[in-house]
Amino acid sequence: MESQEGAAAATRDCVLDFSRLSLNTFNVNNVSEDRQRDTRQLFLNYNRLYALPSSVSLFYNLELLDISNNGLTTICEGITRLAKLKTLLAKNNRLDEFSLPKEFGSLQLEVLNFSGNRFQEIPLQCTKLLRLQSLSIGGNRLKSIPAEIEYLTSLEMLYLGGNLISDIPPELAHLPYLTYLVLCDNRIQSVPPQLARLHSLRSLSLHNNLLTYLPREILSLVHLQELSLRGNPLVVRFVKEMIYDPPSLLELAGRTIKSRNIPYFPYDMPSNLVLYLDLASKCPNPKCADDTQRQFQQMKVFTLIHACDRSNSLTSVGSTGCPSCTTCAPRSALLPAAPTLRATQSLRRRTASLQTASKGSCWVNSQQENTKGNAELASNFAAHTPINPLHTHTHTQ
Repeated sequence: MESQEGAAAATRDCVLDFSRLSLNTFNVNNVSEDRQRDTRQLFLNYNRLYALPSSVSLFYNLELLDISNNGLTTICEGITRLAKLKTLLAKNNRLDEFSLPKEFGSLQLEVLNFSGNRFQEIPLQCTKLLRLQSLSIGGNRLKSIPAEIEYLTSLEMLYLGGNLISDIPPELAHLPYLTYLVLCDNRIQSVPPQLARLHSLRSLSLHNNLLTYLPREILSLVHLQELSLRGNPLVVRFVKEMIYDPPSLLELAGRTIKSRNIPYFPYDMPSNLVLYLDLASKCPNPKCADDTQRQFQQMKVFTLIHACDRSNSLTSVGSTGCPSCTTCAPRSALLPAAPTLRATQSLRRRTASLQTASKGSCWVNSQQENTKGNAELASNFAAHTPINPLHTHTHTQ
């Protein structure tokens, strides 16, 4: 017990907190030499500092420095003498690309946050931070991403949302460990196919841009778990078109059979319809409204997006962003053969309540047909045409 208390006290001794004190200046002389030597974390956030004194270098064992939410316009030269500094948080100040000392790139930083400042370009000093793992420069005035970004080969998270960026440089694909890439709320019009080389990428946020298409190569990002595309012309046009695309009778019949666990056998219908039902999948989200959906997770169908009409978030299948989905219908390939009359009659008997099938299920294998009613069910099996493989995903929360 005494050893734990001693460790906690030692941890407290390593932290020096001057945050939220309305300080206009920071006088290092008020801190003893022993405390300067022992301090590992220094918090000066939420004050009224306009300049950081060079004497901050006296904290030569400092590992974390938080100077966020001040009025800083420059970062002093003395910071470059903090050889052990790993984390610098300087968000919500008045910094720009001319605010950094020339030797800023010599620091051994792993985390750097310049969000909420006035940068119009990423300082080249930042591209020399070879140990940098997390870089955040969101909410600035950046117009481009320099090609030198490829030098940050240790980077795992890059946050550049809320800027004026219009292009993504292909050099971004040279970051082997990049896991989270946030480029939302910019003016990006296209995505370079080279991004398919980001094999470690798990999250790609591109919402609220000017995208009209995505390169097919994006599908090769096998580790991608989240793809956010809402607020782009690509998605707005797609959702608008899907509003006028009601489910077909084939789709409704399939939903009924799957959602109600109605058994079917090869002698009930032609083999192509059996295959159609067997290849059906349901939403892999464990929080989905229908518990019976969870048994249909064996087939991995990579659907590019879920278009959610409440949150407008767009994620790949496999993400857990949708708590209660009712209609998730990426469409499959065209089925070739027509069913026999016996199969049609059998299916009719099993789908007496088609009118209730449009909700509560996540049918993932469907087609579009030109149909006029239940009386034409047989002809509908024979004549249907493929449609857009993306389907809206409705929430009922």
